[in-house]
Amino acid sequence: MNLMALGTKSYLCGIGNIATLSIGNNARVEENSVNSASIGTSSKIGKQSSNSVVLGTSSTIGDLAANSVVLGSHASISDQASNSMALGAGAKITNSAKSSIALGEGSSVSASSSLAFGRQSSVTGDSSIAIERNAKTSTDSSVALGRGATADFNNSVALGYRSTTFYYGDESTRQAGTSTTVSGNYKHGLDIAPYLPDNAGKGIKEKLAYLNTAAAGYISVGGWDVTKNEDGSAEC
Repeated sequence: MNLMALGTKSYLCGIGNIATLSIGNNARVEENSVNSASIGTSSKIGKQSSNSVVLGTSSTIGDLAANSVVLGSHASISDQASNSMALGAGAKITNSAKSSIALGEGSSVSASSSLAFGRQSSVTGDSSIAIERNAKTSTDSSVALGRGATADFNNSVALGYRSTTFYYGDESTRQAGTSTTVSGNYKHGLDIAPYLPDNAGKGIKEKLAYLNTAAAGYISVGGWDVTKNEDGSAEC
């Protein structure tokens, strides 16, 4: 079977385990986790999580999360989140998010086929990406690229420092707002007709109107709420 457990209260379940390794105080590899290694105090690989590696104090991989890697203290991958990676202190893959990567201290992913890269970056939408410190995406097929960037609209991109896809404002004054409540002339940006000078080329307005649909998503640069800090908390 090629099993090895080293350290106080380290544990290997021999049932169905072949070529497994457990090193450290209370390190564990549960049953039917073939070709797996759990290294570090209180590190753990759950049941049926074959071909997986955990390295770090209190770092864990849950049950049914095969082909996964956790590296860093208190980093974790949840049950059924197979083919995933959590790298960095406190990095985590939650909500059974398959084929996802959380890279950086405190980074987190809770949706499948997604990537969070950077300290405290987070992704909660499928097939989405957040790159840089405090970058966040909360919808599907979206990208937040830049420190503090936030993408909260499907199929959209927030590009640059603290950029956001949050755009609401007054249609008549073109003044941006902070509320999401639509009323009268106060609308979402994609429901406001684009401005073009009177001498714009023939057919341009019609083409823009055709493209101006929320479902298509959009690319945003800038536009953060100046009343809040980078992490979303209110300014003093």
